[in-house]
Amino acid sequence: MRNWRCIVFLFSALLLHAFSYAGKNDWRLERNKEGVKVYTRAVSSSSINELRAEMTVHASLNSIMALLRDVPAFKEWVYHCKESHELKRNGNEVYYYQYTSVPFPISDRDLIIHSNWRQDPLTKAIYINGEGVPNYVPQKSGVVRIEKFKSSWNLIPKGNGDVYIEYEISVDPAGWVPAWLVNLSAVEGPFETCKSLKNILNTAKYSNPVKVVKEPFMRSDFHMKRK
Repeated sequence: MRNWRCIVFLFSALLLHAFSYAGKNDWRLERNKEGVKVYTRAVSSSSINELRAEMTVHASLNSIMALLRDVPAFKEWVYHCKESHELKRNGNEVYYYQYTSVPFPISDRDLIIHSNWRQDPLTKAIYINGEGVPNYVPQKSGVVRIEKFKSSWNLIPKGNGDVYIEYEISVDPAGWVPAWLVNLSAVEGPFETCKSLKNILNTAKYSNPVKVVKEPFMRSDFHMKRK
């Protein structure tokens, strides 16, 4: 049973990054632990539930963006990701490959994601959207290609250096994996991914990032300018 749980957990973690949902009232809270909330929602267009994770971190927007843009490092924090690399980057958009290893007897999965981001000039909030593009590169033998994938990361500054992070994902694992089995324990993927993101975000690697976005105006900045 443990292997089956691992199988269904990982599909909910296939990353990264474009939905407009009707509202939080449609979501059901499944887990609230260690500062991470995970919700699920049934949709009429699929037998597999959509997932949503929320948390607040104390970090700069540029540190978070450095982590989310560091595609080769996804295997260090994205649940069950074994390989990831960029295929093409142009400004605010990137195409990247992600490979996920799963327990026997299920075949491993991979997917190609087209991700793009924008920043609200007024609030400084950042919105990252991702969508699967399964035909961008040829499929590999013995690996099931994920075809239906959409995700979003919303980074909302809350003041005093806090950022509210909202992660939503919809994915069909393809191949032979029953929908009821995927839905059974799917919350584990985004939960573990968000926990790992919080931990790795505090490492030295992302403490002095290259500035790619504008940070929100801080009260301390105002006081310093007045002195």
